Amino acid sequence: MRWFLTSARLLVLAVYLVITFLILMVFIPPAMLVMDGAPPDDLISVGEPESEMIGDIVHMSVPLTITNPTYYDIEDLTLSFEIRDGSGEYITGSSTEPVNVIAGEENELDIEMSLDLSDIDITELDEIVFEGTILEITVGLHAGYMLGLVWLDVTVPFEQEMDPLVNDYGADAEGATLDQENRTFDIPYYIDTNDMLDGHDALVGMRLSNSTGIMGSGDASMELGGYHEGECALMLSNESIESLMTTEQDLTLEMDVSIEGASVTLIQHYHWAPPSDGEGVP
Repeated sequence: MRWFLTSARLLVLAVYLVITFLILMVFIPPAMLVMDGAPPDDLISVGEPESEMIGDIVHMSVPLTITNPTYYDIEDLTLSFEIRDGSGEYITGSSTEPVNVIAGEENELDIEMSLDLSDIDITELDEIVFEGTILEITVGLHAGYMLGLVWLDVTVPFEQEMDPLVNDYGADAEGATLDQENRTFDIPYYIDTNDMLDGHDALVGMRLSNSTGIMGSGDASMELGGYHEGECALMLSNESIESLMTTEQDLTLEMDVSIEGASVTLIQHYHWAPPSDGEGVP
């Protein structure tokens, strides 16, 4: 799931932009009343998020520069977020360690969070990779102000649309060929992926069956990088080869695509005519 590093960077940046808005709205208006300060845009800036993956844990950090122009520290500033899918099912969440924003100073803070990808249900992962989804994100801010006399708890929900990481995939049953010498049934396939998956590995597995059972199977691996075409060779028994050479029949092709822990299965039904009849007809 190393592809998640890139998507996590984009997601966490969106979260921190909302957090910046929260801090501006909650603390800056009273700050402007306490003393004359810079325009809000100059009071908070968000740096480039950084992330690394150790095992199944994605560690993320975003540098925030916050100028607190008031007479009071912002105490125990804690930020959190929770992610759910479009149906409200919990996916993951995290929160930061409390930090203080010192009064009258420019504070450079490293806001850190960790996500345990093993917490993500595999069906959610499949949906994110192959179908895309709308994430419901709730960002929270908790902090004290005026020497702890005022404590604030604010949450803001928003939606983040994620396009599928796999744009398209399929098998070309019409282009399948029977290789008698190598005892294989060779089926062309294609897969088109988002550049977020560039350099990652994928595995395509296929199974061919007729009314009596599985005739053959095979797999092919590849390194992703945009649009990819390949051919998967399904090993056949002598009995299966003879059947395909002599019998017109209905076949079922199952194609599994697996990418970094996410998978999907495509099932195609088509009609096969032996090579002596000219072609295999989907």
